[in-house]
Amino acid sequence: MIAQPPLQPLTSIIVTHTGNTPSVNFTITVGTTNYTVVLGAMASKTISVQTANLVDGNSYPFTIHLNGTNIDAGYQLTLAEDMLFTNNNSHIESGALNTFNHRDDNYTVQKMAAVQITRPTLDQNFPLELPAATSVGISFSAQGTATSQISWTVDFLYQTTGGRGPFTDQKTFTSSPDAVQPERYSGLGGQLTINGQQGTVTDQLMCTITGVAIPDSQITTSLDALYSTGATPNLMTGIAQIESSYAQFVTLTLFNLTALWPNESFDGGSHIGLMMMPVSMLNAWDWTSNAKAAVQLFSEKLSRAASLGTKIIKGHSGLPALTALQTEQMAVLLYGPYASSSLAKQYYAPACVGGTGPTCTGGTWTWVVNSEGNADGVDYVNSVYAGVK
Repeated sequence: MIAQPPLQPLTSIIVTHTGNTPSVNFTITVGTTNYTVVLGAMASKTISVQTANLVDGNSYPFTIHLNGTNIDAGYQLTLAEDMLFTNNNSHIESGALNTFNHRDDNYTVQKMAAVQITRPTLDQNFPLELPAATSVGISFSAQGTATSQISWTVDFLYQTTGGRGPFTDQKTFTSSPDAVQPERYSGLGGQLTINGQQGTVTDQLMCTITGVAIPDSQITTSLDALYSTGATPNLMTGIAQIESSYAQFVTLTLFNLTALWPNESFDGGSHIGLMMMPVSMLNAWDWTSNAKAAVQLFSEKLSRAASLGTKIIKGHSGLPALTALQTEQMAVLLYGPYASSSLAKQYYAPACVGGTGPTCTGGTWTWVVNSEGNADGVDYVNSVYAGVK
């Protein structure tokens, strides 16, 4: 015959009668099992509620009914190490001592799984940390069997309010049971699905990483350093001002949480962040990478502007080469929403001074701001230069 393991206490319940009624009767219900307690005046009793068939992860009804009226009584509940007590959806840590003074209260006690995540907590939010504002540290811990490691998987999910994405990533690590494992995440944010596994048993919860307000002075210093040799060294600050109002993150509602989320373009987030770069996980959650990508893109626009200028000059003999500032202004138009490959829709256009005809006979060619050919583009460029810091 195989010996059965001893029954383990589910809870220790101390029932106290603090009145003078000669005899009071309590009925304690845990799951479908009733326990009857009879107490005299000013008496108390400890009851160990036991069960042999609790299932990990399951919840069981818990009720104490006072049979009678005008009874001055209360009870205390001490949970076993692997139990949780639920009251109005608020979980109280296992092992805590709680005192109540109500009758006919309906609660639940839950048998925890073999592994139980204790850090972080359900729906906890982690804003990116200043001063860098590109990463955040999260501490992980879980209860479990002392003889084996806990395997962690953190799945990251981000998509814009307009459904652009999803963009995902995954990080894994291990920890000892009850140990606190610090992890740091850079260039990642959104919704986190966290799994802690030991053997075949898994616990799961969800958290979020959101943005933070980045000081303007910090943004300015970074942008100026990235474009220090340009014709207008602080030009990137003007682009940032027009593109995003100088904000990598703004208040939005995403994943049912209103917080600072990546700043989205008007079309639901095809472009993102400080410099409105094409949306990606990195461009959304690392403002320095967003800025570097913008400067790289602008470098490409400078080359394109020079090439377009050369093509225009070939068709207009005597038209002078673009200055560095003029090339830069052409590039700004190409960076913005009114960019065009048409030679007739650039920031500068050739104009004949003192001459006639398509070859400007008797006169000279010069560059003029192309307000007629691309008025919106010219306005964008002028707004950028007006917005430099």
